[in-house]
Amino acid sequence: MTAAVSKAGTAEPFAVAQAMEGLKIKGLAGEEEMRRSDHQLQQAIMVTTFAKVDGKKVKYDVEGTGFGFAPDSVMESYVATQPTSCQMARPAK
Repeated sequence: MTAAVSKAGTAEPFAVAQAMEGLKIKGLAGEEEMRRSDHQLQQAIMVTTFAKVDGKKVKYDVEGTGFGFAPDSVMESYVATQPTSCQMARPAK
């Protein structure tokens, strides 16, 4: 949202929605893109295992539990993205 407002130069909803279309940002799982056709965020899918922090595979503790997420596999967004039949109606300005 911040990137779209910055790109639009205003917080006016119509301008921000237009700025979102095709916008690419760096997210936690890599590059994310707001699909132009239906405003659905396309991002990588990560499969993880909740495991004990070991400093190697599991580096970050979640909420003081001593456990965190170990990455098992990643499906990049260009693979995870599915076709859409959405016919999103855009308001007239």
